[in-house]
Amino acid sequence: MATIIELTEEAFRSCREKPTFKLIAALTEAGEGEEIVVVGEDQIMRYDVLLDILEQEGFRVVEGERGPGRYRVRAVRGS
Repeated sequence: MATIIELTEEAFRSCREKPTFKLIAALTEAGEGEEIVVVGEDQIMRYDVLLDILEQEGFRVVEGERGPGRYRVRAVRGS
């Protein structure tokens, strides 16, 4: 089952733990073959910044959808 992270304005307002902290924790705790889904808004974290972070942490993007100011990315750790 994939870990879902929301990097949206709504998530920032309604969450005690900051969504960026949740993203970093999920990336560092994920094992080989684990999947992460990020639903985000460019005003919180730009799409290209997220892709760079995922790549640096050893994730491969398997699905990405992008609309005006919003995106959804599914990535798996490893090859």
